[in-house]
Amino acid sequence: MGVLDDWLTEKEAAAELQKKVRTLRGWRRDGIGPVYAVLGRTVRYHKDALNQYLRDQEVTPARSRRKKPAAVTTTSASTP
Repeated sequence: MGVLDDWLTEKEAAAELQKKVRTLRGWRRDGIGPVYAVLGRTVRYHKDALNQYLRDQEVTPARSRRKKPAAVTTTSASTP
């Protein structure tokens, strides 16, 4: 087992994310996307970093986020 076994090349990471290598390069340029490592002129993505990136992109559907309206309670004021 080598030290780079859990690291993906730029091309492999793009395939995992179903994106183009060009997209990953754009994300790096713009400071977004998954965490990566640069080894000389080689870019590598750790498998765990790709999984974390996907988890961070999860969105709860709006219908599930909606809070149920609070029950309206009325109090009757008593007169003296």
